[in-house]
Amino acid sequence: MKRFAAAILICLALSPVSVFAKPFLIRATGVQVELPEYWGVRERESALMASPRDGTLLLVFGVVMARNLDEAVKNLDKDLSKFVRSVKIEGKPEQTEINGMRGFSVAASGETEGKKVDIATLLLETKSLNILLVLGIGEKGQFEKHLPVVEQILGTLKPA
Repeated sequence: MKRFAAAILICLALSPVSVFAKPFLIRATGVQVELPEYWGVRERESALMASPRDGTLLLVFGVVMARNLDEAVKNLDKDLSKFVRSVKIEGKPEQTEINGMRGFSVAASGETEGKKVDIATLLLETKSLNILLVLGIGEKGQFEKHLPVVEQILGTLKPA
């Protein structure tokens, strides 16, 4: 899981080579992301959810209720508990920046639907002043096989 958090940081240094054909707008944040055509995507009013065909990973793009990035980090375990039970934050949040958006990333673990999961969390401050929450929730031991695609997806996050 620590490798995923490191991948978030590495992807920021790389120029994204987009193999994606579908851009999506996360309306509440004014941020756009590109997702592979072969992934399943569900759009809701305040969230976007995407998953590869095998269902071993879920990416959630949404908004957290916080006045600023520091408050969002402080309340992270509360926000994660809306998606996952028995949340355990692993390590300290690390500062990051993606396409001009300042943020923090941190790894976590927990349980959902009776399965142990790894969680990668990214919080980004957007031009709309809303905080974008990106969650990667994957079955233990299955998460890492999706890292190359997730790195590319994160590299496509940008203000619309």
